[in-house]
Amino acid sequence: MASNNKPTDSKSESISAHSRTSSSTAHSADVMGGLLHPYTPSISAPHIGNALVRSGISIAAPIAIDGLALLPSAIDSVNANMPVDPIDFDQARLGLRILASLRADHYENEQSVNFAECQDLAKLALTIIDAADLAVKNRAKSRPVAFRTYDLVRMLFDVSKAGVDINSHLEFSELKRDFSKIFEIVTAVGKENTVQHLIHPEAASVQLAECDIILNGYVDKIKTSLLKHKQQMLVRQDAQLADLAVSKGHISNISKDRVLLFPSKDSGHLPLPPSHFVGRDDLVHHGVEHILQTPSARVIILGLGGMGKTSLALATVHADSVRTAFGDKRFFVSCEGLKSGLDLALAIISTLGGSFMVVDEQDILAKLSQQLIYAGNILLVIDNFETLWLGSSSLTEVQRVLELVFSAQSLALILTMRGDIPPHNTSWSLILPPEGLGPLALNAAKDMFLKNGLPSNLAPSISESEHDLDQLLVETNCIPLVISLLSVLRGQFTCAELYAKWCAIKTELLQISTTEQTKLTSIAVSIELSLRVPAITDCVDATRLLAIIAFLPEGIPHWDIILEDLVPGIADPYVAVDVLCRAALVYKSSHNSVTMLSPTRYYIQAQKQFNSIWLEKDLEIIYKFMHDCMQSQSNHIALLGKANISEILIRLVSIRPTLELAQSVLKLSEYLESELQMNLSSMVEQIIPIIKNIDAPKSLLAGYLLHYNNLLMGMNLWAMAEEQCRMAYELYSQSKNQLEIAKSLQAQGHALKMQSKYVEAIKCHNSAYAIYLILGNQHGLASSLKATGTILRSLGQYADAAKNLNLAYEIYSNIHNVKGMAITLKGLGNTLRSQKEYAEALKVHQTAYNLFIKTNNKEGIADCLICIGDDLLSLEKYNEAIQKHAAALEIYSSLKNELGMAASLDSLGDVLSMQEQYEKAAQKHHEAFIIFKRFQYFHGMGNCLYSTANNLKMQHKYLEAYSKYQAAYQIFDQVGNKGKVAQIIQNMENIKMYLEKQVQSS
Repeated sequence: MASNNKPTDSKSESISAHSRTSSSTAHSADVMGGLLHPYTPSISAPHIGNALVRSGISIAAPIAIDGLALLPSAIDSVNANMPVDPIDFDQARLGLRILASLRADHYENEQSVNFAECQDLAKLALTIIDAADLAVKNRAKSRPVAFRTYDLVRMLFDVSKAGVDINSHLEFSELKRDFSKIFEIVTAVGKENTVQHLIHPEAASVQLAECDIILNGYVDKIKTSLLKHKQQMLVRQDAQLADLAVSKGHISNISKDRVLLFPSKDSGHLPLPPSHFVGRDDLVHHGVEHILQTPSARVIILGLGGMGKTSLALATVHADSVRTAFGDKRFFVSCEGLKSGLDLALAIISTLGGSFMVVDEQDILAKLSQQLIYAGNILLVIDNFETLWLGSSSLTEVQRVLELVFSAQSLALILTMRGDIPPHNTSWSLILPPEGLGPLALNAAKDMFLKNGLPSNLAPSISESEHDLDQLLVETNCIPLVISLLSVLRGQFTCAELYAKWCAIKTELLQISTTEQTKLTSIAVSIELSLRVPAITDCVDATRLLAIIAFLPEGIPHWDIILEDLVPGIADPYVAVDVLCRAALVYKSSHNSVTMLSPTRYYIQAQKQFNSIWLEKDLEIIYKFMHDCMQSQSNHIALLGKANISEILIRLVSIRPTLELAQSVLKLSEYLESELQMNLSSMVEQIIPIIKNIDAPKSLLAGYLLHYNNLLMGMNLWAMAEEQCRMAYELYSQSKNQLEIAKSLQAQGHALKMQSKYVEAIKCHNSAYAIYLILGNQHGLASSLKATGTILRSLGQYADAAKNLNLAYEIYSNIHNVKGMAITLKGLGNTLRSQKEYAEALKVHQTAYNLFIKTNNKEGIADCLICIGDDLLSLEKYNEAIQKHAAALEIYSSLKNELGMAASLDSLGDVLSMQEQYEKAAQKHHEAFIIFKRFQYFHGMGNCLYSTANNLKMQHKYLEAYSKYQAAYQIFDQVGNKGKVAQIIQNMENIKMYLEKQVQSS
């Protein structure tokens, strides 16, 4: 049985490069869709099976015309959101049946043309699909032709839907005759009753090639018609296209960077219910009743700032019946600190427990959609949505994410937003309340004022203060935030005194120029009143701290741990925090952060005295705290939060772009990446243009580019990372810095390797090796040898691979580099397994595993567990192998390393196949393939296809196995893995020989 196993390039090779302390991950710029299967449909061909699921049509049910109204939108949705995967015969057959049954009025465009002709062609294509599916011979060769007819029909339907008249270029009667001819060829080729086509397939290939020529001709004609149609549209729509160009100019280049910039510590925590919540019981009851009784409830709470929108949402979420219904499936996402719609998507993914190792916009949106489906029945609160809706540079991006959230049928949504108009193109099941959340009633306002203030025995007397209290509350418009701010001052002033001070400040603010105070509100007056009380004015530390909290998007997380070190000039930070909390200017959140409400933050940030040189000095003090943490290797810097760190560094470099600071920030970012796995690529991307504009050495800019490369590699943006290496190499070459030239060549080699550009990668590593040899740099020599050896093994050049890896191990041993020794041993073990020396490979991998344990390298531990599991599989120790792969999968999941997870899944599939659990094995391989495909990691994709082929072969499904081997062959042939290619050829020959014998014996 062991002969069925892969002499694999270990799957750990696909993910060891993704260690966050390594710079060997990259994104492929090559498109190899045609390598995946013998046939890949064009973008226009949707995955009909998924379209049916979305439209509610059962595969088993007969096709009812009246039940097809939702299909066009479902197909459009699939076209827009689903990956283009090969379809099977059943899906194509069902898709053609549906297209043949549709009425023209099911299409959105009432000007559809040639609809009846298209339906006739769909029926003819259906006969071709049936003929290919029922073929006794040459089924794999007929399959692409059959699917191309389906693709052509789908293209014609799309053209018809668009109202494009193609009659001047295409004769439908001729096309029908040609479809009949293709049917005859496919039928004839399928009836061939020898297996000579497996050995000498020329005859069948020539006939089927004729079909390809016919189909290519019609595709060209359709493209010509489309081109003419588009040219006509361009003439008519000049103005609209100009507007579109302007709009596109505002859309950010999302593929460059999708780093999480939101306060991730807030994401998983549902805030506590509001204290002293009064006057809204009827609204809470209405909201709770609606959420529990309405499937897919969509509730929006609108209103001006300070009205208590968040409090109403939290009171609803914490209601007993809601808690019973949703339990721990209640989630809260704040839009504070988010910069874009994709940041919101990442925040939701994180809150729901997902990973955010993603490549670009489509990956993020696909991951969000997947996470929402996996989450099941949940209640999600999105708070302060106006931050994104009004502040994002790409409203289209924000709306796209909101639409995805809306599409999750098992999700109940509560969204709070400042203003009185909901986001456009959204449909809400409840606006709570319909007129928007307004001020409290006077009695409720009084109740809130009294409950928020002093104990009841110190409340103002009814006889003397009732009038004063009413007068004060009426003047403040009974706004909840204002009442909350004023109530804490009751111990210092009577209601009459508060009223007098209120009126005085209001008069003063009315005199402020409109350029500085665009809108005077009760909130501004109440905040200003709180700022002027003696407790604040007499406490300089409180004022300093207030400015810092207002500037930091996350506030001060873990303030009780880091505040004293963060701002050492504050005599007693606990007193300062207490003063601000008692004035209701800040509050302590449930996860031990000190932060403030949005209206307060906006007001503080707008005041000059809080946005002055003193704040800049405090930010420099905080930067010193971060720098000291780096020097002492303290993890307290991580407690400050990623969004805060980015905001501080960008602000400091912007206002003080000095060479010294730029160098220091680079070192800090490198430290955060290597030691704390904190990816600040958004910050680095914004700083690089600043570095270009200052009189800095080229080596500094090159250093930033190489660091940016590392960060991009960690995000699997391999092609972009390669570009940074090229630019860094050019800059280092100008300065003739040989060591850095070698490092940039190595980094470029890693990026090329991850794109499966092995020959180019080896050239880079060899060039780096030559420089390291001249410099006598032992670590560089070992690193280059290790990288080259790993690539050579992937190319099946095992002897040369072992030679390079052994030399690398010897150098690492001499310089006592334990991590290098471990990685090199892992590569040597993989080389031994590729040469079928399984027992020796297991010993070497166990030694490497022990070294990774010694250095507590979790990524290396997981990599070795996969290798050991593969060795045990080859030795037919299946239960032990499963344990190893499951342990690796658990570690990769905790590290959110998706490529590692894919490698583990693929290996688990191999073991399950050997245990004859074929369906489970196929599922594991499929899950792994989807991940590898998303990251365009071709070696992993090839391994999955090869594993699937082995699985099918073991089930005696030889023709299907042969097809998968062909697909795997094309990938490994393209990437140059000669060892794997040879093995695939051998397996394919074995299938041919077996089938030939079967025919002869029959």
